[in-house]
Amino acid sequence: MRDNRETPWTDETIRELQRQATKDTLSGLLNRATVEQSIKQRLQAMGPEDSCALFIVDLDHFKQVNDTLGHRAGDQAIRQAAQILSGIFRAKEVVGRLGGDEFVAFLCGQLTEELVREKAAEICGKLSLALGDQKAVNLTASVGVYLARRGQEFEGLYQAADLALYKAKKAGRHRFVVKNSRDGQEEGGELLPISAIPLSGLLEDLGSGIALLEMGAALRLIYVSPSFCRILGVEPGQFALPKLLAEVIHPDDWVDLEKTLRAGVDSGALIEHTHRVSSDGEHWVWWNVRGKRVAYNSADPVMLITTTDVSSFKEAELRQEEAVQRLQAAFDQTRRRMWEVDLNTGLFRAYGRDGQYRPLGESGLRFPNQLVEEGWVHPSSVLRFRAFAGELLGGRARGYGNFAIRDKDSGFYSWAAVSYRMMFDDVGRAVRAVGVIEDLPQSLQGHGTWSPDQLALPEGLVSDLIVRMRANLDEDRVEALWVEGTDLSAQVQHTLCSQVLQMEKGKIFAKEEQQAFFAYFDREHLRQLFREGKRWLWAEYRRVSSTGDIGWVRHILYLAEDPATGQAYVFVYLLRLDPRCQPEQGHGGEARRDQVSQLYDRATAARIAGDLFAEPGDGNRAVAIFQINGLPQHPAAGGPGGDQLRYEIGVGLALALGGSCILGQYSPDQVAVVFPAVTAREYLRRRLEEAVAFLRQLLSAGNPAWEGLRLLVGASVRPASSGEVHAMAAQAAQVCEFWWNAAADTVAFAQDEEDRDLSRLLPAGTRDQVSIHPMGAKQPMSKQEKDVALDAIAAMLTAKTLDASLLAVLRIIGNYYAADRVYTLMLVENSRAVVMTFEWTSPHKPSIQHAVSGMRLERFPLLERCMGERAPAFLSRQPQEREAGSAFDQPWHYAAFPLVRGSKVVGFLCVENPQAHPGDTALFAALIPFMLQQRERFSHRERAAGDQLLDLPDLRAYMESVCTLTSEYYISLGVVCISVPDYASLNGDLGFEYANRMLWYVAKNLKELFGEGLLFRLWDAEFVAFSPNTTKEVFLGRCGRLRSILQRRYPRMVRIGRAWSEGVFTGKRLVETAKAAMQTESAILPIDMPAVFPRESQGPAVLDAAQAGNFTVYYQPKIDMRTGALVGAEALVRGVGGDGSIFPPAQFIQLLEEEGTIRELDIFVLDQALSQIDRWREAGLGVVPVAVNLSRVTVSHPNTLASVLAIQSRFPQVPAQTMELEITERGEMELSEFQNIVEQFRGCGLRIGLDDFGSQYANLSLFTNVRFDTVKLDRSLITGLARNPINRMLVQDIVEICGAYGMDCVAEGVEALEQSTVLLEMGCVHAQGFYYDRPMPAEAFEQKYLRPGGERREKEDAHE
Repeated sequence: MRDNRETPWTDETIRELQRQATKDTLSGLLNRATVEQSIKQRLQAMGPEDSCALFIVDLDHFKQVNDTLGHRAGDQAIRQAAQILSGIFRAKEVVGRLGGDEFVAFLCGQLTEELVREKAAEICGKLSLALGDQKAVNLTASVGVYLARRGQEFEGLYQAADLALYKAKKAGRHRFVVKNSRDGQEEGGELLPISAIPLSGLLEDLGSGIALLEMGAALRLIYVSPSFCRILGVEPGQFALPKLLAEVIHPDDWVDLEKTLRAGVDSGALIEHTHRVSSDGEHWVWWNVRGKRVAYNSADPVMLITTTDVSSFKEAELRQEEAVQRLQAAFDQTRRRMWEVDLNTGLFRAYGRDGQYRPLGESGLRFPNQLVEEGWVHPSSVLRFRAFAGELLGGRARGYGNFAIRDKDSGFYSWAAVSYRMMFDDVGRAVRAVGVIEDLPQSLQGHGTWSPDQLALPEGLVSDLIVRMRANLDEDRVEALWVEGTDLSAQVQHTLCSQVLQMEKGKIFAKEEQQAFFAYFDREHLRQLFREGKRWLWAEYRRVSSTGDIGWVRHILYLAEDPATGQAYVFVYLLRLDPRCQPEQGHGGEARRDQVSQLYDRATAARIAGDLFAEPGDGNRAVAIFQINGLPQHPAAGGPGGDQLRYEIGVGLALALGGSCILGQYSPDQVAVVFPAVTAREYLRRRLEEAVAFLRQLLSAGNPAWEGLRLLVGASVRPASSGEVHAMAAQAAQVCEFWWNAAADTVAFAQDEEDRDLSRLLPAGTRDQVSIHPMGAKQPMSKQEKDVALDAIAAMLTAKTLDASLLAVLRIIGNYYAADRVYTLMLVENSRAVVMTFEWTSPHKPSIQHAVSGMRLERFPLLERCMGERAPAFLSRQPQEREAGSAFDQPWHYAAFPLVRGSKVVGFLCVENPQAHPGDTALFAALIPFMLQQRERFSHRERAAGDQLLDLPDLRAYMESVCTLTSEYYISLGVVCISVPDYASLNGDLGFEYANRMLWYVAKNLKELFGEGLLFRLWDAEFVAFSPNTTKEVFLGRCGRLRSILQRRYPRMVRIGRAWSEGVFTGKRLVETAKAAMQTESAILPIDMPAVFPRESQGPAVLDAAQAGNFTVYYQPKIDMRTGALVGAEALVRGVGGDGSIFPPAQFIQLLEEEGTIRELDIFVLDQALSQIDRWREAGLGVVPVAVNLSRVTVSHPNTLASVLAIQSRFPQVPAQTMELEITERGEMELSEFQNIVEQFRGCGLRIGLDDFGSQYANLSLFTNVRFDTVKLDRSLITGLARNPINRMLVQDIVEICGAYGMDCVAEGVEALEQSTVLLEMGCVHAQGFYYDRPMPAEAFEQKYLRPGGERREKEDAHE
C-alpha cells in the first residue's frame, strides 16, 4: 500500500531549505537575488564616514573553455574561481555569482583606495588557471571596481563598476580598473589672467633654477634666479654676478658641457646636459640643465638655462649600476643565462652569461612557437615546454621546468632548468617575464665513486627532477642541494640537514600524508633505518611548490655509507609526476600496490593506462616490460633477499624513468611501464637504454646479488589512435621471451603482426601436440597431389633463376595447403642456427625472414626433433580460453620436412598453419629431391647472370675518378661504403647463388638510392658510392633507408660506413673515413666463421687470442719530475708469441684497425687495467691512476660508452677518476661528432686525454675545440726539445694553455736529463719515458713502485 503520511517539517529542515534558496547551486556562492538584497541592506546601514566598493569580476575567454574542453571543465572552472574568491574576501563580506562567468563582491566600512587596489590586484593574480592536459586553456580574470561614499544606490554602483570592467576588458583583459566617485573636475572660483601672477613669486617658488648665460670667449652667468642659488646652497645676495660658469662646474664635466652649450648656440636647438656643480668646490650636487638661445641685447649670444636638481636620481642610478655590476660579477661565476618575454609583443630575447643580448632571430623569436619550430627545444621536451609557455603567457606569476635546449654556440642539446618571475604594471597587468636558464648538472661533483651523485642521470629523471640533495646524516650537514632549477649548495653549507628535511616536510599538502611519511623527514629515524639495513625508501604525495601550486610528487631516498669514514649519508630525489600519471585523476577503482615492490599491481596499472589510452590524442604511446632475467633462480629469490631485490628494482625504475610514465608489477620478475606520449621510437630506445645502464650502476654497487642478473626490456610502440594496453603489454612480454638467452642487458622493440606470428613458433607447453611421420612412407600421392607435383616440377623446369624456381614451388605448396607461410630454413654454424633462404607468404601476412634468420636452433624444439629423427615433424596447438576473440582463437598447425643432402640434414622445408589437405604429405617426398637439385642446376647460370648484373666500374675506374672528387669541384660530398665480410665463406656454406644474389641486391639498392654515375665495385664484395652536392640531411636519410633495406633482407650480414663533408675535403679522405666507420660495425655472420681475423693467415679472433693468453698488458709509470714520485701509469698492450716471447703492438695494431676489430682489443685492455687496479687496492697498495688507449674507431662505436660503463660497474670500489681514456690519432671522424662523443663520456664522469699531441695536424683542431682532462705531448716534440728553439716555443705555449684551462700536460718519450730539465723550466711536471722507466708487467710494476722497499731508479737528485 502507498504510504500517505507526510514528512514532518522540522525547524532545521526549514533553515536548510532557506539557506539553499540563497545559494548559487554551481558555485556555492550567494545567488544574484541574495547579493542584490544584501548590498542594498548594507548601503542603508552605512555610517557618515564609511565608504563602499563594488567589485565585478569577469572570467576572460570563458567561452573557449567550454568550446575546447567541454562544459564539465567549464563548470569546474566556475567552482575553482568561486573557491579562490571566497579565500580572498572575509566571511562577513558579500561574495556572489551574478550568472554565467560573472562574479561580484561588496565591501563597506573604513576603506582606502590603496586597500581596494590591493584586493583587485590579488583577484587578478590568483584567478589565473591552467586547464586541461593535452590542450591547455589559460583562464584569467578582469576586474572593475567602483569606490564611493555614503548615499549610493545599488543600480548606480553596479553601472559604475560595470563601466570600469568594460575599460579593463578594452585595455587588454587580465587587469583591473578602479573608478572613484571623487574622479572628475571640482568646481573652482573665477580664473585669473596670467599677467596678474607676479613673476618674482614664480621665480622664487620654482623648484628649478633659471639663469642667463652669456656665450662669449668665456661663458659667464649674467642672471640667476633665487631657486638657482638655492640648488647651489648659497643665498641669492652672496652669488656675485657676472660669474664664470667654469667656477661652479666639476672639472671632469666642463669640457663636455662647454662643447654641448656652444653647439646649441650655433644650431639654435634645445640642448640638455647632466653634470656636477658646487659653490665651494667641495660639496657637489648633480643637476640637469636645458638651454636655448634667446634674443637679448648683448654683443655676445645669450642662452636661457633652466636647472633641475637630479642628485637623488643620479645617486639611485649609480647604485643601480653598482648592483648590476655585482649581479654581473655573480653571473660570471655561474652557469646561468637570462631571458625575457614581452607579453605585449610575444617576443623572446636571450642574453649570454656576459649579460649581452644574444639574438636568435632577426628581431627576436615568437614565444613559444618559433622556439619550437626552429629546433631550439628538443622534440622530447616540446609538450611540456608548450604547457610551461601557456602558463607564462596566461600571466602566471612564477614558473619552472626542465627542458632539453639547444646551445647557440655548439648546436648540441643539453638539459637546462628554465625559470621565470612575472613583472606587472600599475594596474596588475602582466607585461614581462624575466627568467633564468641554468645548465642542469647530470652528476654532482665532490664525492667518492660510491656515491650515486657520480652517475649521469637518465633523461627521464632529469626532465622531472624538482629537488636533489646529498647530506651527511651523522654530522647533520647538507653537502649539496638543488631545488627547482637553482643550485643552493653554497647557501646551505651551514644549514642542518634536519632543518632542510623539516622544511620539505612542511610542503606536504595533506596533514595525514605528513604523518604517514614522518620517517622520511626525520634525521634520527633515517639513521635508525640505515642501521637496520634499509637502503631505499620511496613515497608519492601531494606537495605545495614555491609558486603555491599543489601537485603530486615522487619522493625517493637512498641511504648509503661512506666507505672511507663509515658515516651514513642520505641522497634525496624529488620528482614531478605527470598529471596524466597521478593517482588522483578520476581512474575508477582503488589504487592497489604490489606488496613487495610497492608499484601499482597489474590490475591497477592496466586500469589507469586503459583510461589514458581511451582518451583521444596524437602521436604515439608505448608499453615496455622490464624482465629481470635470472631472478627466479637467484639463491635469495623467494625469501627475504629476493623480495629485497624486487623492491630495489622497483624503486630504481621509479627513479630512473622519472614521473612521466606509469609503473606496475606485471609479474614477480617483470615490471610494466606505460608511456602516455612518445615522440619517436629512437628517443624511447635511448631513454630505456639509459635507464637500464643507470639502474645497473646504481644497484650493483656493493651488491654482489646483481652480478648474475640480466635486464631485458621489450617495448611496443603504437599510434595513439590504435594503442590497446593489454595487447601492447603482451607483445612487449613476447619480445622479452624472444631475447631470453641474451648474455647482456638488452632493449628490443616489437614488430606488431610479425611478432605475433613469431610467438607461435616458440613452444607452448602442454597445448602442443607433436607427432613424427616417415617421409611419405608407403603412402601414394592422391590425384590432387600429383597435379600439384606436376605444376611444381613444371615451374622449376621453366624457371630461369634459382629464385624464380624455388619461390614458384613455395607458392604452389602454400596455395594448395592454404597456409600462412611456406619457407626453407638452412642450417648454419655447425647446425646450431638457421637462416631463412626463401619465403612465400599469404596475402596480408608480413615477412619474418629477417627476424628468424640467425636464431638458435635450440629455440625450435620441433626442428631439433625433425633433424634428430630425420623425419617430418607435425605440431598442432589448441587456443587458450583467454585468447577467445583474438588472432589466436583458432587451432594452429605447423609442419617441418627435413632437407637431406647425402647423409646430412642441411635444412628444413616448413609449412606454417596449413588449413587444407592436412593428410596429404606424400607430395613433399616427391618435391624435395627436385628442390635440392635446383642449386646445382643454376650454379653456372647464376654466376654468369650475376656478373652481368654487377657490371659496375671497378677499382681502376675508382682510382681514376676519386682524384677529381674534391671541394674544388663540389660544394659537398657524401660517401657510403658497403662490404660483405668473408664473401668466400658465404660461397662455401650457402652456395654461390645465395652469395651472388646478395651482391646483386646490394648493387641494385645502391643504384636506386645514389645513382650509377659514381658507384664502384672495388673488390668482390666491397662497394663505394659517392653523392655529390647533396645536403647532409638528404644524404643521411638515404643512408638510413639503405641500412634498413639491407638489414631487413640480410640481417647482421652486411657492414655499412658513411662520411659527409662540406667546405674543404677530398674524396679519398672521405672514403677512408667511411671505411673506418664501416669496420667498426660487427657484422655478426650467421655462418660458422670467426667474426674477426676472417682469413686463416691472420690468426685467431681477438677475444679468443686474449682468452688464450696471446695478449698481455704492460704498465709504464708516469712520474712527477720535481720529486720522482709515481703519479700514475699507462696500460700498454703487448702480443705473446707461441714460445712465450713478447712482441710490440706495431705488429698487430694496424691489422686490427683494418679489420675493424681494434675495439675488442681496446675493451680487453680496459677490463684488464681496471681489474689490476682493483687487485692493487684490495692488497692495500693504494689506488693507482691508469690511462688506457682507445682508438677513435673504438670511441666512435655506438656501444663503446655502454661497454665502458658496464666494465666500470664491476669494480664499484675503484673511483671513476682513477681511469683515464686516451684517444689516439688513428682513425678519422668529423670534429663536431667527436666533440659530442667526448662530452658524452665526460658527462658520465669519465676522464678523457688527448694522446700523441703534435704527431699530426689534425690534433691542433682537436686541442682547440674539444675539452680534454689531459694532453700528452708526442715524443716527436720532446726529442729535439733541448736544441730546437721552435720545438721549445711550441711546447712552452702548449704547457701554458693547458695550465690556463686546467688540463694536465704530460710529456711522452723523455729519455734524457736535459729534456726533463727543460720541461720543468717550462712548467711541465709530469712525464713518461725510458729515462724514468720502460713498460713492464704488472708484477714487476707492483714490486718496483708499490711495495715498500721496492728497487726503484729514483731521479730526485736530477733537479735539486
